[in-house]
Amino acid sequence: MSFSSAAKEELMRIPCRHEGCAIAELSAVAQVGGSLLLGRGRMALSIQVENGALARRVYSLMKETFGVELEIRVQDSRRLGKQHVYFVTLQERLPHVLRTLNLMDRNGLSHRGLPASATRSCCRRAFLRGIFLSCGSVTNPEKGYHLELVLKNPGLAEAVRKLIREFGLKVGLSRRKGDSVLYLKGADSIGDFLALIGAHTAILQHENARILKEMRNQVNRAVNCETANLNKTVKAAVRQGSCIRFLMEQGAFNELNSGLREAGVLRLQYPEASIQELADLTEPPTGKSGMNHRLRRLCQIAEELGWRDGLGEEAEGESR
Repeated sequence: MSFSSAAKEELMRIPCRHEGCAIAELSAVAQVGGSLLLGRGRMALSIQVENGALARRVYSLMKETFGVELEIRVQDSRRLGKQHVYFVTLQERLPHVLRTLNLMDRNGLSHRGLPASATRSCCRRAFLRGIFLSCGSVTNPEKGYHLELVLKNPGLAEAVRKLIREFGLKVGLSRRKGDSVLYLKGADSIGDFLALIGAHTAILQHENARILKEMRNQVNRAVNCETANLNKTVKAAVRQGSCIRFLMEQGAFNELNSGLREAGVLRLQYPEASIQELADLTEPPTGKSGMNHRLRRLCQIAEELGWRDGLGEEAEGESR
């Protein structure tokens, strides 16, 4: 099961403790997927939803809130990756239901946005929950941070956008194939929205995935940094060894002072040792900066006597 599906499954287990919350959630679902059907001289409201669980929730909330009989119909989907679509249809008390859900006023004009009964904060959150259940999706936090609501009606999109902003969240709006797409990016914004609509288990999963992702990134950065430092150390050691051998071949090594000779011998004996490790091997032990100075001085003398390094010349050429 995808992260998005798991979040929706959790949301559909949330009970609507107030009638206003049930009306707000039903209003959102109906505004996204509802349509009016005319036939045999009668009108019906048909609400299309993406899965059977949401169809059953709409059926139950409608029956509890309005005391009406409904019908659930299943149809093969034409959309790629979707096997079925579900339609919840009702005819009883239709004018009252349409007005209560803010789908139509007494003059027959359609509306979009919160129903009049959604005066509490919990009701407004229930409206957003219904919107997410109907047309929302959220990416797996292990792959990225993106939550979106795809709405066909621009007026509804603006109403939802305004409501999300009233809760202090930053939400973007884009167009895609004629649809209005509201989106939230960033772990914090998405976590706040999931908390707003009641997906608390999803928030914990989201936060755990975010922490693991950040830890992996930190480990990768540390490994990359360590690898880069190791490469620099190896290149420096190879260069130093080449300089020291050059001095020996030229007969100049034995003319150096004892400190430089000691540093040179230790470098050749321990080519993989760090500067600090070499410093600890001297008699008496010298500091890291002292050993580094001696090795630099050996390379400087070698260069003055004509030593050239192919890699060094290439790097020098690139710097020029």
